[in-house]
Amino acid sequence: MGLRLIKNLNSSLAQEKTPHSSLLTPNSNEVNLIFVIVTSALQPELMQQYRDFVVEHHLQDNILLYEGSLSFVRLMTQATIVLRPTNAEGDAITVREALWFGKPCVASDAAIRPEGTITFVSRNDQDLLNVVTRVLQAPKQTVYADTTDYHKRYTDLYNPFLTSKSK
Repeated sequence: MGLRLIKNLNSSLAQEKTPHSSLLTPNSNEVNLIFVIVTSALQPELMQQYRDFVVEHHLQDNILLYEGSLSFVRLMTQATIVLRPTNAEGDAITVREALWFGKPCVASDAAIRPEGTITFVSRNDQDLLNVVTRVLQAPKQTVYADTTDYHKRYTDLYNPFLTSKSK
């Protein structure tokens, strides 16, 4: 799905006449897409395919394949949109953090998502492309910010178990 998605994003957004139409235009001085890959060593051949594709299509100035760890929260605060295209998971803190920072968050429907998340059909790269394009073309909107006090919520949830063991 990864290379096909990059190809679709490249061709679709290059045809659009919107403020984001140059998202993947070569010779830009900005990094427009950052893919954070923490476990690249598990699939070195696939990572090489991604690297080759980026170079072959002259997208080095627009797509960064970042391998390793970094402060994802800092990166998120600078993002225009946060993507969570997983095909299986429980509750993703990334989605909640994006919403808390007021960032539009596009995530797969592979899990129940908090209010304010914009979802696409899991494993459907065309739906992901359509949703991302729609979000980027939409006028800036106020994003639902999750103001739940999770510290209190989880403390209240776990404290009964912790105090019952100590008795």
